Amino acid sequence: MLLERVLRNELAMEQTLKDIKETDTKIVGSLKKLHDENNKCNIAIEAMERKQIVMEAKLDYSIKIALTNVSESLTNILTESGRSIKDMEGRFALIKGIVQPPTIQFRAQLASGVTVKTVAVFTQVEVNEGEGYDKGTGKFTASVAGLYIFAVHYCSQVDEWLYPEIVHNDKTLQRLVQYGAGRATPCTSLQAFVI
Repeated sequence: MLLERVLRNELAMEQTLKDIKETDTKIVGSLKKLHDENNKCNIAIEAMERKQIVMEAKLDYSIKIALTNVSESLTNILTESGRSIKDMEGRFALIKGIVQPPTIQFRAQLASGVTVKTVAVFTQVEVNEGEGYDKGTGKFTASVAGLYIFAVHYCSQVDEWLYPEIVHNDKTLQRLVQYGAGRATPCTSLQAFVI
């Protein structure tokens, strides 16, 4: 019996040893596979890190180029906008000069009294912007088409009749008859608009 037990134990040990060897072989194979997979992962990680470095360098370069292009574009836009604004200001000034009508006016007085049925020639010219009034003839000639107002203020002498008129192209626009009665020297005004 003892011998039988020893033999059984030896057989069981041989089987256990065989199982251990098989398990050891499997573990060693699995560890080798894990080591190989780990190496593959490390290689892949290193490749990815190299690609990341390359991609970051390309991204940095692209950003620098984009910023340079944007900066140049903004500079060009600002320069061209400035030129356009100056050009438009120049054109506006030119148009304003063309469109804005010049100031045309005159103010004059008689140097002495006027005789009956004569054109009053105002020889004392105080203002003559636009040079429309001719103090030699007493006539005003408009140099620019527009609306003009003519106003005359006058006073008649004592015991004299006064017949002032505002005439345009030989047509009377305003007329008044006034008599300076008694000691008073009456004064009045006439106005006429001419287009």
